[in-house]
Amino acid sequence: MIAASPIPDAGSAERPRVLLADDHPALLALTAAALAGECLVAGSVRDGSELLTEAERLHPVPEILSKL
Repeated sequence: MIAASPIPDAGSAERPRVLLADDHPALLALTAAALAGECLVAGSVRDGSELLTEAERLHPVPEILSKL
């Protein structure tokens, strides 16, 4: 796992909890920055295996996947 929010927030209807996944660290950082005002970025990972592990642990909403 690359990063996780230190805030133990479950998210809300106004600010959903999201988990980001991409194999490009710069894209992860840009995406996290872009979403920070609208979402609680619960964490970010670099591959599909980490994504599955962290999704099970963090229960992000929504789960949106693209090709990893």
